[in-house]
Amino acid sequence: MKLLQQCMLFLSLLTIFQILFLFIVFSNLAETDERLKEAQYSNNMAVKASAIMRGAGEYVVTTVVAQASSQFDNLIAREQFEELSRQVPDEFDSLCQLSKQNPEDHKDALAAKENFDYLKNDIEDCIKKQRSLYDLSYMISLRDQGRLGSIPRLMDINSSLSQITKRHSDYAGRLAALEKEQQDKFRLIIVGTIGLIILSSALVLIGFSRRVTGRLAQIVDNFWRFERKEQLSPEQKGEDEIARVDQSFRALAQQLENASEKEKAIFLHMPNGLIVCGANGSIEKLNPIAESMLGGTSAELFGVSLSKFLSPLFEYTTADGTIDAIPKPGHYLVNFESNTPVELTANAFQVDNSLKYLLVLVDITAKLEVDRMKEEFLSIVSHDLQTPLTSIMACITMVKLDEALSDRSLRNLDLANSAGHRLIRLTKDLLNVAKADAGQIVLDCERASCVELSEQAVADVAALASKKEIEILNETLDLVIEVDTDKVCQILVNLLSNAIKYSADGTTITIRTENIDDGVKFSVIDQGRGVPEDAIEHVFDKFKQVYRGDSNKGTGLGLAICKLFTEAHGGKIGVVSEVGSGSTFWLWLPRSPRQQRMS
Repeated sequence: MKLLQQCMLFLSLLTIFQILFLFIVFSNLAETDERLKEAQYSNNMAVKASAIMRGAGEYVVTTVVAQASSQFDNLIAREQFEELSRQVPDEFDSLCQLSKQNPEDHKDALAAKENFDYLKNDIEDCIKKQRSLYDLSYMISLRDQGRLGSIPRLMDINSSLSQITKRHSDYAGRLAALEKEQQDKFRLIIVGTIGLIILSSALVLIGFSRRVTGRLAQIVDNFWRFERKEQLSPEQKGEDEIARVDQSFRALAQQLENASEKEKAIFLHMPNGLIVCGANGSIEKLNPIAESMLGGTSAELFGVSLSKFLSPLFEYTTADGTIDAIPKPGHYLVNFESNTPVELTANAFQVDNSLKYLLVLVDITAKLEVDRMKEEFLSIVSHDLQTPLTSIMACITMVKLDEALSDRSLRNLDLANSAGHRLIRLTKDLLNVAKADAGQIVLDCERASCVELSEQAVADVAALASKKEIEILNETLDLVIEVDTDKVCQILVNLLSNAIKYSADGTTITIRTENIDDGVKFSVIDQGRGVPEDAIEHVFDKFKQVYRGDSNKGTGLGLAICKLFTEAHGGKIGVVSEVGSGSTFWLWLPRSPRQQRMS
């Protein structure tokens, strides 16, 4: 169950409890209110009946006194009589209206009102006839007429009203107690409601909220445990949000721990030396390879400056003649005892807003040995192989001048001559690649005509083109460029040779020039089989063959040498091709290599 659902269920139970409590209290209050209304009715009836009895008595007494003292003509006495004549009937009407709630009260009220109406008629009749209520002859006449007279009427009125008063005297006496009971229940509702609110809040805070905060505190505690690399608290079960957060944190912690273990394993088992240094060059961490290179453990080398263990393998100085805290990338000797030659690279990174450096030390002992062997091989190629090949080629040429040789011998000499030329080209290619890798390509630049360069290249491949009946169209412009003519001719010859090799017999190859971006662009356009799209970016790599089975057509160094010579001039070389539609190899050279270096 989700956290929100749990909260809603908890609050719903509290709300139901509050509603039940208020229902009970208000039901009891309604009962009390009903009894209070009854008591108020009884009190009103008793008070009003008593008041009417006093009013009726005063009405009669006022009449008697006024008649006895001959004061009916007195203005004050008459006003008092008239006021009572109005008030008492109104009180009787009010009592009758109020008593409708109780049939017995209503019956007595109506009887009392009827007697009062008779009493009032008798009194008004006496006043008109100037007779006294105590006149015996008048009373006898009233009796003869079947009328009770004023005093009996008054007694009947009092009797009826006394019944009402007697009936409600007990209820009227309990009015104060019921009012107090009602006030007490109102206070109970207020206090109970406030208490329920406080209790609900306390239950939410102590019960539900404390449970939630406790579970969140456990997640926070797990963060600290994870930081201190301690065992995490037991996993929280459930499907609510907090349980999912805990489960997600544990999964993330496990992933981070696995990643940390992987990084640690990589750091420890890296075949190269790894050193973590501070910004001041002090050693903070090493892997085992670096420890063996520096001749110490991480604990022994911690805080030691790395510069104490490095010395330049080649001449090395900083721009201002000082030594930086972090060595610049280059070749060094590590550990003066073993003098291990290494190639050092440094990478900066931030950890807690602190600058750190990761230094990679690669043992280049084998690389230096390979370089030495390569130099020896180049020396052998340039002296011990190229010179004998040249002599052999000269001897073959001299032997071919002998007219006594048979046709078969001449064919064998031609094959030997072709193989010798191929070996000479291979040795030259190897020497050129080696010189380029060593940065030893030297340009002998001079002003030359693009027409002359292209014509020379076409002439060099004319024999090869004629064998396949391929026509070469020269569409070069008469532009002047400052280049090493031998190397540019070699580039163009290589491009034309490749076009001839991979073109069908009887097709056409075009060489043209364009004036582009303060330089000259040569293009060799053929109608051959083209270069696959996935191989275009690799055609200028060393020993790269575009199609399988092309190894018998070359060494794969021709285009690589073209690229090296082009870059030495500060130019660019590339190819645009579509399989089955031919290729366009282009070469862009600046008008002057010096201009390219200045730009």
